Amino acid sequence: LMSLRRLRQDRLAAAGFVLLSLVTATVFATAPRLFTSVSQDGLRAELAAAPATARDLRLSQVTRPETMADFTLDGVGGTGQGLAAQFPPALRAIIGGTSYVVSTPLWQPLSGTSIESVISLRIQQDIEAHLRLTGGRWPTGATTSAPDDLPGALPKTTVTSFEVAMSAPAAAALQGGGGDTSALEPAAGDPLSQGRLLHAVITIVGLYAPLDPADPYWLDDTAVESYTVRVNGISESAQEHPQIDTAVVLAPEAYGALAEATAAGGEVVQGVLPLEYEWRYRVDTDRVRVATLDTLVSGLRRLASLYPSTRAGSTFDLGPPATALQS
Repeated sequence: LMSLRRLRQDRLAAAGFVLLSLVTATVFATAPRLFTSVSQDGLRAELAAAPATARDLRLSQVTRPETMADFTLDGVGGTGQGLAAQFPPALRAIIGGTSYVVSTPLWQPLSGTSIESVISLRIQQDIEAHLRLTGGRWPTGATTSAPDDLPGALPKTTVTSFEVAMSAPAAAALQGGGGDTSALEPAAGDPLSQGRLLHAVITIVGLYAPLDPADPYWLDDTAVESYTVRVNGISESAQEHPQIDTAVVLAPEAYGALAEATAAGGEVVQGVLPLEYEWRYRVDTDRVRVATLDTLVSGLRRLASLYPSTRAGSTFDLGPPATALQS
């Protein structure tokens, strides 16, 4: 009764007390949701600002095609899906898209350019959608084959000729252009190429430039966009004669011929050139949630325990392929 009388006599204090109670209750009710919302926005902004190399996942293998499925790009894509199936569920849930890259170790031109250079041959999923032609045309899967009469060729082997496209900056650096033909041999400076006695021929049928060099599609891969300058050794001679290092693009339809050509020599190990496969898994930043970060981190640790961050060795053998992780 005394409390009621006090409230009636001091209505302002009573109203203040009720208001304070309501504010306190509201703050305690909304603070967790507000905190989660601010944290989620901050996480999304940080992920969006991070480079794709720090955000996306990549698995890679150095191996040789063995089964008939391995000689098709559908088989390559299926292998990537099979590897992704081993991801912990929390990781699979944030993957927004996948793509693959198939490339050879480095080759050294024997003709077609007077500039020191090394070149890899590449097939990259959906690459034409990220490039524009600046000259010529896109390569096709058409190939030709002839007896290999180049120096050091193995007996009864053939040399396959491929159509390729090259970046315009790389062609300019090599003082080349559309229609140029080069004979190639495995580069002695690449551990994966050393001791491989086979050859290939490429004809540049088109020149291109990237639509957007900053597109996350490229990751940190400048070999196809343009070129890099490689210096082998620290001698004065090496410094004075750097090499142009670039990649040329083949048509997806040429994959079967590429797989067969790099296996020249049959069971002769010296005639086998491995192929490098990379599967890229794009992380959809909108799918990452603050509430599941602990589970996500745990999944990444588990994935790192399944796949090393680097390959076990730089040499290639005919054993089961080791899968390396970049994340």
